[in-house]
Amino acid sequence: MNFKGLRFNKYLVYDTGATISVVNNKDILSNVKDATIEVSVADGATLEADCIGDLIIRVGIVSITLENTLYLPESSFNLVSLKQIEERGFNVLITKESVSVFNQNVAPTIIASRKNAADLYMGPQFSEESLECDFDYDGLADMLSNANQDDKDKSI
Repeated sequence: MNFKGLRFNKYLVYDTGATISVVNNKDILSNVKDATIEVSVADGATLEADCIGDLIIRVGIVSITLENTLYLPESSFNLVSLKQIEERGFNVLITKESVSVFNQNVAPTIIASRKNAADLYMGPQFSEESLECDFDYDGLADMLSNANQDDKDKSI
């Protein structure tokens, strides 16, 4: 899929491979500071960030602040690093349909979804409700328990 020339300003795109979050719309950042930072992007090109700021994501009961988010006007996406979300103390659960986050204080909340396997995981910056998706949250504990048991079995 070639996204060159396309701009997705309305939504956040969630990426497992991104090491830092990047937006193409400065208006969605708070605490904006001037900065000149060179960034290598997926296609090998180097772009220059004009400033940095805090990206606040609120979906349902989840509130996540990603400090030092880069403003790259040339970016096709408002790209959120799932690694940065994990660094903020959240667990990230990715299924074929959705991205959910949770921790000891927050129940699993869907923050992004996709319709087809070829689609990007996309979600809003602000939403009063968790996104809708056909996901079995009751089975989440079993899945995590089994994964933890598998890890223990491998270490024996």
